[in-house]
Amino acid sequence: MKMIRNFIKKSGGKLAAVILLSILILAALPAIALGQTENTITLTAPDTSQFPQISAFFWPVNADGEFIQDLQPADISVLENSQTVDINDLQKIEPGIHFVVAVNEGPTLANRYAGKVRFDSIKENLSAWIRSEPAATADDFSLINNDGAIQSGLTDPSQWQSALDNYQPDLLKATPAMSSLTAGIDQAADAGDNITKTKVLLYITPLPEDAQLSGIQDAAKRAGELGVRMFIWLIGPQNYMATQAAMVLQKAATDTGGSFFVFSGAETLPDIAAYLNPLKYVYQLTYTTKIRSSGNFDLAVKVSSGGATIESAKMPFSLDVQSPVPIFLSPPIQVDRAWTKDEKTGALSLGPASTAVHIMIEFPDGHQRTLNASRLFVDGKLVAENTAAPFDVFTWELGEYTASETHLLKVTLEDQLGMTNQTIEIPVKLVIEAKPKTGIQKVIAWFDPLRAALAGLGVIAVIAFGWIVLKRSKLPGRIRMRLDRKKTDPVTQPVAVEQVVTVVRPLKFEQPDWPRVAGGAAAPARLRVCNTDDLQPLPGEGIAITKSETLLGSNARKVDILLSGESVSEVHAMIVKEGEGQYRLEDAGSLAGTWINYVPVPARPAGILTGTTTSGGTLLEHGDLIHIGRIPLRFEIHRSTPRRIQVIPVEEQR
Repeated sequence: MKMIRNFIKKSGGKLAAVILLSILILAALPAIALGQTENTITLTAPDTSQFPQISAFFWPVNADGEFIQDLQPADISVLENSQTVDINDLQKIEPGIHFVVAVNEGPTLANRYAGKVRFDSIKENLSAWIRSEPAATADDFSLINNDGAIQSGLTDPSQWQSALDNYQPDLLKATPAMSSLTAGIDQAADAGDNITKTKVLLYITPLPEDAQLSGIQDAAKRAGELGVRMFIWLIGPQNYMATQAAMVLQKAATDTGGSFFVFSGAETLPDIAAYLNPLKYVYQLTYTTKIRSSGNFDLAVKVSSGGATIESAKMPFSLDVQSPVPIFLSPPIQVDRAWTKDEKTGALSLGPASTAVHIMIEFPDGHQRTLNASRLFVDGKLVAENTAAPFDVFTWELGEYTASETHLLKVTLEDQLGMTNQTIEIPVKLVIEAKPKTGIQKVIAWFDPLRAALAGLGVIAVIAFGWIVLKRSKLPGRIRMRLDRKKTDPVTQPVAVEQVVTVVRPLKFEQPDWPRVAGGAAAPARLRVCNTDDLQPLPGEGIAITKSETLLGSNARKVDILLSGESVSEVHAMIVKEGEGQYRLEDAGSLAGTWINYVPVPARPAGILTGTTTSGGTLLEHGDLIHIGRIPLRFEIHRSTPRRIQVIPVEEQR
């Protein structure tokens, strides 16, 4: 007390007395344990792998550092881009603790109080906690010093105890350093694949030097970003609390959701179980997202409990969302319907009564999800609909079609989010055989021409008979003279005219004008855009194919042939010249696909650059019909021999 009075006297004022009194009050406390002073929520990054279902883990902790138990869905609000979304499911689980003890070794830890080394008291405290752990536990344990990990990831409490018993550091010769703190944070953050484990670091340290304080602040910031809670035990007298180093350590603990404690040797050490038990639990929430497009988004969780409302920081995430893509799978080019006779009843029936149409469904965003419906349209009319699996096959009923005709088929998809997409329209020729005639119909068909012929002969016979009778009748002389004169009058006699026969020859095959290349020569091959209704080429010379590799797509900067349309990708397909008159078509990984005569064209293998010869794709032939997405094109090779045409000769008139 004499020393204190001299200090106040020399200080000459009340300020010094207040400072000294504060130190004495702090020293009189049996222990100082400072923790967080407000409610907090720690939120993990959302898991979008089950899109449109999104899940996340969160830890709500009250101002006393205790896990908030028994929350109900009504207590939770999910904020997706600041918009409230309903929760589908909320579960409290116990994934365990990833517990790391990091010791900053130094002589201060070897000091004695009442004849007992301080660090021995710490080891006894840790051993008491280990003995309270069940043999089968989800927790794991690691021990770190300034040289690195002594033991890491131990899962058996008996192994924890052995590691602690075998840890006998020479504290008097040790030099304190920052390495145990940084190594401890790294070890705690590395929880393996189990991201739900609570990451806890117990940092035991003597008083840091002022030069180390900025490093401690940086380490605490990093621990917070990694979700590591720091519990810090400062070893030394209670008057350390008035130092700047203690204030930095205290802030590091509270900012990461942990607590701060000063241990001189006289105090009762905190119960480790009281630290960790509230952190053994975590909530997992699941909700259905309202996101319907690709982009960057954020998620936050708000908890209302005990009259208080807590909201987490926003957690950013990104999503790739695209509509599912339907693709015809080997569509029929022609469907033939023929008449068959029942051997027992003799009844005729036209078959088949229906035909199957198959599609392939792709999810280009990688999120395979439930479909609401798939629909088949023929000539714009809905003819089949699937509202439950399987969605990739349709039954096209053919009974209403009575005449041969070409029909346009299209399929649409709708997923559970209401996102839609459709195929290109493909033509399918429906050929219906003429119905066979019955026996009576055959007789009638035979008799009608015969009866008409007989009637004609009868008319001719009547006319001939009348003429003969007229000639033989006794006509007045004047009339007969006139008739005789007509027979001999050269003016009124018919003149025989030589018949001119014209020989009709097949027209010479001439290909339309071809596009020209430099020097005026015709391009070796070309593409002609076709009418989407009848697939006939539009007028014009077409598009020249002159390069060894020709790219087709909708991005003018990337392709040689520009095609516009929603179904055309930026670089959609390529035509590769393999030799004289030989060409191959490859898909470039397009969304809508590339087709030759309604058969899908394989894509160029991933990682293969343009300009590299591959064995993928499909060889082209003169006259092939190509679909680039929904755009039809006709491929033609110059001077290619046309298909043979059967010529029916014209009979000469006699």
